[in-house]
Amino acid sequence: MGLSHRVTAARRAAIFWLAVLVIAADQVTKHWARAQLPPGKPVPVTSFFGWHYVTNPGAAFGWLRARPEALTWVAIAATVIVFIAALRLRVWRRFLAAGLALVFGGAAGNLIDRFHAGHVTDFIDFHVGRFSWPEFNVADIAVSVGAILIAAHLYTSGAQRALELEPGPDVGDAAAPTRDDEQLCASMDEAPAPRADVGAHASPEESSAPADTG
Repeated sequence: MGLSHRVTAARRAAIFWLAVLVIAADQVTKHWARAQLPPGKPVPVTSFFGWHYVTNPGAAFGWLRARPEALTWVAIAATVIVFIAALRLRVWRRFLAAGLALVFGGAAGNLIDRFHAGHVTDFIDFHVGRFSWPEFNVADIAVSVGAILIAAHLYTSGAQRALELEPGPDVGDAAAPTRDDEQLCASMDEAPAPRADVGAHASPEESSAPADTG
């Protein structure tokens, strides 16, 4: 695995700092909305955008308002899963890393609201004509963008490389032969072939002939 694809300590820290930045931005903007906006009264900014402070016991964009307790447990489970996935990341993929950070930060931001007040603060309002999108917040934006980035990673990398948490060894990481190995191979190639024993092939007459005492 090349150095450019390794999850170094600095890169892992960047994932969690991005998540912390999302949580901070979400909590600061929610505090501003609660302090400055009138509850339940739309405050138009443009013809299609405005502020509308509402409390939401449901999921993102106001969905599933009737089951707040179940959604709290779902939010806890999702936050823990994303946190573990970020911890186990072994191969650096920018879309995947940024997506995990955004989803974790957004989920944690809304989870703080649920623990603190039992509901989520929404205040961003988009509408076109009579159509109005459900109110949302910075955490919802982070979760949505993070999900898109993770989907982009799945699309570009393929399903078999979706979350590369435990990659196998690369062929390029195989150990190169040492100088001692090369010298050993060279000495084996240069070694002379064994010579035949002349005495072992002498005829019986030659071996039984009397020695010349001269």
